[in-house]
Amino acid sequence: MKILVTGSAGFVGYHLVKNLLNNKKNTVLGIDSINGYYSTKIKKLRIKILKKKKNFFFKKINLQNKKKK
Repeated sequence: MKILVTGSAGFVGYHLVKNLLNNKKNTVLGIDSINGYYSTKIKKLRIKILKKKKNFFFKKINLQNKKKK
């Protein structure tokens, strides 16, 4: 199953992704803005840990950044 998780570097998102990755049939795309709401060091460490799994992919994206038409 292909799964998209927003906020994958946050507390809830990180633990959700970690759990989803236990099933090798799952492919998870995690996105996060890695903003300064709290420690970016912790967020970057979490992403580094998740990237060790072959079925995890990460994109640094801020969903609030959109072009006005």
